[in-house]
Amino acid sequence: GLDISRKQLSVNTEDFSTNAAGIYAVGDINTYPGKRKLIVSGFHEATLAAFGAAAHIRPGQKILNVKFENLNRTSGRRNIEILDLEYYI
Repeated sequence: GLDISRKQLSVNTEDFSTNAAGIYAVGDINTYPGKRKLIVSGFHEATLAAFGAAAHIRPGQKILNVKFENLNRTSGRRNIEILDLEYYI
């Protein structure tokens, strides 16, 4: 199972992978030594996790472009975060 400590997932800070292959955790759900709960940390974590997940899904394929958007809904109830990766073919 997943390595959970105090309701948080332990991650590898190189790519924010958990101890379960193909599962990544970013933001308030993860924990690691020196963790700072700042929104800017979450953006950083999400970018590294996306690269890690891309390498897991398409090993050996280089990423051409990364696009990250945080779309705010007018209701204020939810943020939608989109990370789009483009690959060299």
